[in-house]
Amino acid sequence: MSVRSRFNSDDGLSALFSWPSITSTPRTLGPVPDSGLQMGNPPTACKFHIILEGKNESIVVDRVFEKDESEGILLRDLEYSTEYILKMRTIVTEEGASPGTLETSFRSLSCPEVHGKGSLECEPEPVENLTVILHPGNSSAFVSWTHAVDPSNVLIYQLVYSTLDQGCGDFQSSVYLNPTKMNTTISLPGSRECDFQVQVISFDPFGREAETSSSFHFAPSTQTLPLFWVVLGPATVLLFLCTVLQCVRCCCLRGSRKKVGELAKTRGPENV
Repeated sequence: MSVRSRFNSDDGLSALFSWPSITSTPRTLGPVPDSGLQMGNPPTACKFHIILEGKNESIVVDRVFEKDESEGILLRDLEYSTEYILKMRTIVTEEGASPGTLETSFRSLSCPEVHGKGSLECEPEPVENLTVILHPGNSSAFVSWTHAVDPSNVLIYQLVYSTLDQGCGDFQSSVYLNPTKMNTTISLPGSRECDFQVQVISFDPFGREAETSSSFHFAPSTQTLPLFWVVLGPATVLLFLCTVLQCVRCCCLRGSRKKVGELAKTRGPENV
């Protein structure tokens, strides 16, 4: 037995449930390598009851059918990227025959597999490779990412960053960026160590959004003076003090000389 997920314009997203002609050689239920198919023993009856379960065990198909000369049965109106469980039970029509049951699972095609990556037919995709590089010296962070889809299919980016721990207060800020941007620098409150979360939200032309996020720990830099300034600072102060003392000394000496000269003029020459 095989289940093959497929898509076409007539049936939409569907799965073809089929099995080969009845053979005498039994086969064990299980996956076929590199095919994505689930194989099992072919049914030996012509009337079956099938149940198809989707998300949260919801019943998608529940009906009885008879196998004819066609390929099998086509299961229509499936959802993208969904795990389905197909259960089948043979309906006994001959006296003395025992009913058989069979169960298998498959995953439907994803939207990008059908329409292509970045198609507006699909839900928007979040940015990839979100990276945060911290710069404690100036309390900032460099945030970068790569486009998941062509920028022409993105309306705008919103970058939101906020604190995660209550001890750092309720801080949140955001900035809007054009679709061609792949990085920006954000300023962080640098008073204490904090855990932050940064989110990049991409909006498509229909206003639908996709988000990716990353968290990081930020510790502000403890500023220390370079050794050059540690040595030069005290030396400069000492030189300044010596210069001031020398100036004071020169001024005092000059004042003393001036007073001696004035005293000599007032006394004048003595008579002999």
